[in-house]
Formats: sequence, C-alpha cells, structure tokens
Amino acid sequence: MKWQINLRVACFIVLLIVMASTITYLYSKQYLNIETVIAHHDKLQQWTILNRYKAVWIYSLVFTLLIACGVPCASLLTLLGGSLFGPIAVLYAEIATTIGGLILFLITKNTLGCYFATLHQEWIKKLEAGFKKNAFNYLLMLRLMPILPCWVSNISAGVFNVPSKTFLLATLIGIFPATCIYGLAGNSLQIIGNHYATISLTELIFTPIIFFPLLALAVLSITPILYKTIQKKLN
Repeated sequence: MKWQINLRVACFIVLLIVMASTITYLYSKQYLNIETVIAHHDKLQQWTILNRYKAVWIYSLVFTLLIACGVPCASLLTLLGGSLFGPIAVLYAEIATTIGGLILFLITKNTLGCYFATLHQEWIKKLEAGFKKNAFNYLLMLRLMPILPCWVSNISAGVFNVPSKTFLLATLIGIFPATCIYGLAGNSLQIIGNHYATISLTELIFTPIIFFPLLALAVLSITPILYKTIQKKLN
C-alpha cells in the first residue's frame, strides 16, 4: 500500500514538473501575451478562413491541452477564439476549458487526492468534509469570480476528492459568464489591439459593466453557505 501511495505522489510531482516546464517555455518564448496575438492575428485569421474546420480542431485541442497542463491561458485563448471564429468561439472555449480542467482534476484526484484520503489527521478530514459539503458552491464562486487561476481550483478540487459530477457541473456553469465576456470581446480584438498599451485583460474583466454582474452571481452562489452558517449560530 505504501509503495502505491508513493507512486501516486511521484506521479503528481511529475505533473507539477510538466506544468512548470510548459508554462516556463510558453512565457519565455512570449507565446502567451496580447502583443503576440495582435502581431500574428491577421495571418491567423487568413489561415482560419481558408481552413475553418482544421482551425477549430487545432484551436480546441491546443486549448484543452494547455488547460490540462495548468497553463493560465483561458482568457487570452478565448479572446483569440472570439476574434477568429466569432461568437461560436464561446462554445469552443467552454468545452475546451471544461475538458482540460476535468483532466487536471482527475489526475490530481487519483494521485494526490488518494494520498490525502489515507491520512488520518483530524484537520485534513475536517477540511475535506467541509469542502465536500459545500463543494458546488465553493467551486461556483471560484469560477464566477477571478479570484484564483483555474488551475488552482482544478487541483484543489482534486486534492479534496470533490465528486466528479459536482466539479463538472460547477465548472460548466461557473466559467460561462467570463467565457462569454472574453469570447464576445474577441470580436473587437482590433480595437483592443490599438489600445493594448493602456488596456489589459484584467482591466477588461474589472470594468463595472462586467465586474458587478459577476460579483452578484458570486454572492448568490454563496448564499446557501451563509444561510447555513447563520442558522447554526442561531440554533
């Protein structure tokens, strides 16, 4: 049993190394930044027009693999997809982000999650029980609000053995608003590109017209937790 646990932990360490290597390589080559997207946008758009179906498959596959490797690129790739494919890119990005996140979640759950399940420390058991009890609400809040990168949520859910159905449903619902925002904004990539020195993806998501609806949805998602907490204190 011990060697199985060690093997799972070793597999998770390998996953972390792959993630770190992939992120380091992509950012060192400056592949994942708005300037690179803008610089190559015209060529990408022309190639997409000539090879529509191939472009969709390549875009979706690369998107899925990068999310599965924990690369924080969902916003940028969704923006790019919107500029290349139009509003339908929201669907492509939604599917790719969900599948990629599910892959990372399942790998974590079956490696580090299994390891944590064998530990008997009281604080770990309490934390795991609490996370499971309100897993949907927690994940939904994390997805709706840009508090943590997606890969952190994916790994955290796997570590604490969140049910796969709960993870999948919370992810599908939670990432939809932001995916729509970035996907539709991609149609105006040229406008954003002309002002990329003064506007960033973070500034885009935190504009009042976008941020406050997301904030309202996040507050709504944690209402059941607040209600139960208040109810317990009153009792």
